Amino acid sequence: MTFLKGRSVRTADPERGDTAGKRAARPRLRGFTTLGSLGVLGWAAVVHGCGGSEFCAADSYECGTPAAGSGGSAGTAGTSGSGSGGKAGTGGKAGSGGGGGGKGGTAGNAGGGTGGDAGASGGGAESGAGGAGGEGGKGDPPPPICDPSAPIAGCVADPENGIFVSPTGNDSNDGTPSSPLATINAAIDRAASRPAPIFICSGTFDESVVVTDDDLALHGGFACPTGGAPWVYDEDERPLISPTDPGYALQVTDVNGLTLSDLELRSAHATAAGASSIAVFVSGSDAVTLTRVHITAGDGANGASAMAPVSNHTTADQTGKDAVLTEGGEATPCACGDATASIGASGGDGGLSPTAGGAGTPDQGGGQPGAVGSCATVGTGHDGGSAPNESDADGANLLGTLGTSGWTPAAGASGLTGEPGQGGGGGAAVTAGGGGGGACGGCGGTGGGAGKGGGASIGLVAVMSNVTLVASFITTGDAGRGGDGIAGELGQGGGVKGNGVGSACDGGNGGKGGNGGAGGGGAGGISVGVLHTGDSTVTADVTFELGMAGPAGTGGGANNNGIAGVAENELQG
Repeated sequence: MTFLKGRSVRTADPERGDTAGKRAARPRLRGFTTLGSLGVLGWAAVVHGCGGSEFCAADSYECGTPAAGSGGSAGTAGTSGSGSGGKAGTGGKAGSGGGGGGKGGTAGNAGGGTGGDAGASGGGAESGAGGAGGEGGKGDPPPPICDPSAPIAGCVADPENGIFVSPTGNDSNDGTPSSPLATINAAIDRAASRPAPIFICSGTFDESVVVTDDDLALHGGFACPTGGAPWVYDEDERPLISPTDPGYALQVTDVNGLTLSDLELRSAHATAAGASSIAVFVSGSDAVTLTRVHITAGDGANGASAMAPVSNHTTADQTGKDAVLTEGGEATPCACGDATASIGASGGDGGLSPTAGGAGTPDQGGGQPGAVGSCATVGTGHDGGSAPNESDADGANLLGTLGTSGWTPAAGASGLTGEPGQGGGGGAAVTAGGGGGGACGGCGGTGGGAGKGGGASIGLVAVMSNVTLVASFITTGDAGRGGDGIAGELGQGGGVKGNGVGSACDGGNGGKGGNGGAGGGGAGGISVGVLHTGDSTVTADVTFELGMAGPAGTGGGANNNGIAGVAENELQG
């Protein structure tokens, strides 16, 4: 049987008595044509005896020992399609040995042409054998099975060794070419129990692909067929893995051996403040190879700017307590929002042995008590000392940090909250009256918040991994701007002193709280093709197209901005 364009045809088989493809040979005698070829002398020889033969020239028969006749010419080949081959030539003249039959017709062109008829046998004592029938036309050979490591245009996916995925499939299907699955993650789950390469036809897959198993192979580059047609390789038919939700398009964790080819991986734009868009994230993995893969990261989001700080000021009455008769004014405590406190000291008590007042707290260099004696010189309580202002915090001076949980852009530092001012000292008493109490100091201002780092746009991240990219493309988006820091809250003023009775001395005023420090600006986001840790190896045959780096965030102080981001093909994080 000969396979011909999807249908089988049968050629002639003489051993079975099959005459298909040839006609039976019919002997013919030739006369006058021989006369013309021999000439007059030759004809006389025929009349006077032909080696004892009794042939009569008048009856147009030849005699003697004629030469064997030559076979007729072969018929022409049939045209492609269903045309028949040409008929064979007629056999030659009979002789002592008949001439061989004509040569069979040449094979028809591919597509179903029938071979030419066999030539007729020569006549004579020993007829020549008929020519063999022409060979029938042959159909086109089937396309080759793809070698996944080196596919060629027009090859087909092995239907007997693969798990097939199509956007129009169903995850309850069996994963064959005619009954594909719908999602790549379902195919990965199926491959855990039935190891086989995964073939993915073109279209969009709204999923984040997660790989945690060893030795998987995912191959795109196939147009989705219809009607049971084979899956034909075309490197331009790249399936698009593009999750709608923010996150990785492909995440590979703790894997030994992974092959991807002819796929497009695209992460969505980041939406949450300071979030990054990373298309491919590989951690703790070895022998990960991506061939002819297009990787596209979305835009990173802007870092968050600091909000106005919650006040740290006390809401208590800060005024020092007045003395009552000979009893000195009581102490005045004031708690701040951060649980620190300032205390105005009590005044001295009067009587036969008048006393000095107390010292205000916390110690800021003032708030001494009044001593018994002249209020003008030593008896009045001293004002509490003011707390120092906090310095502005630093802006981000690193781009960020990379670990197994991902990329964290660097934020600026938050400003510190100021300390409370010192409480006033208590006034000294006299015999007839008590001294006034000191006022509490003001609370320190809340430190200003920091700007957060701008989100990154990163094509591929490798953490403690070995990754190879071959003939691939990486495109990144624009990174986010660093967030702005904010100025710290001003320190709170101190309270007013308490009064002594009569000629007794007054207490001291409270000191001012320190200003909070300003928060620093966040780092600008990075736009990087390949970001990796120092213990990773990435071999990249890649064409890069990078977006814009993120600008630095502005600090809340005079000189505490963050640093600007960078746009680099490769960066160690």
